[in-house]
Amino acid sequence: MEISKIAEDRIKLLAIKYANDSISAEMIARLEILNSRLIERAPRVSVEQISHLEASIDSIKSVEQSILDRAKRLGLPT
Repeated sequence: MEISKIAEDRIKLLAIKYANDSISAEMIARLEILNSRLIERAPRVSVEQISHLEASIDSIKSVEQSILDRAKRLGLPT
């Protein structure tokens, strides 16, 4: 799988980085490229998760509005 290969290459570079006192600019650039590819292909947060969070926010806002409306109807402070 492509993601596994990217992650494996990234781990190898990280191991080299931490095993040596210095790391070349080329190795840093390669590591950044692999980081970008990994985030692009396997994001930490999926589009589906974002959609669920947005739906939850909408639901919370609806509940808050219902509470405010009920409080007004009952003459309670809001």
